Amino acid sequence: MSIRRCGIGRDRRGNAAIEFAVVVSVFIVLVLGELEFGRMIWVLQALQVAGQQTARCVAIGSSACTSPASYAVSIATAQGVVGLTTSGVAIDNAPPSVTNATACHPPGSNVLVRVTLTLAFSSSVATLFPSINQNLVSVSCYPRTGS
Repeated sequence: MSIRRCGIGRDRRGNAAIEFAVVVSVFIVLVLGELEFGRMIWVLQALQVAGQQTARCVAIGSSACTSPASYAVSIATAQGVVGLTTSGVAIDNAPPSVTNATACHPPGSNVLVRVTLTLAFSSSVATLFPSINQNLVSVSCYPRTGS
């Protein structure tokens, strides 16, 4: 006759499942964070491209930019950016000053076109990463021709 002990800690049948659940949940959070951070960098790069193209278009006086804000939104949309509106576009034909000289004033140019694009970036995993929802700002400049 065998004596069965009621020993605590002898039955280990669920340990692997619990360890797997802990490790997988941490891994999923890390992977989602990396994906969303990468998407945020991609959107910022697309905003930069749209801003550069808009600043150049305005500076050379192209007929394609009769409405520069709408042009910037269309370029950003073509780059895959969702949510940029004309209210997030600021066009500044500024002479060089202390505030914009360090940002983007090339030497020898009297007037430059500065385009600032602002987009409220929102993430679908903001509950896991609340600091990921931010305003992305892109500033691009181009010297005005003939200045």
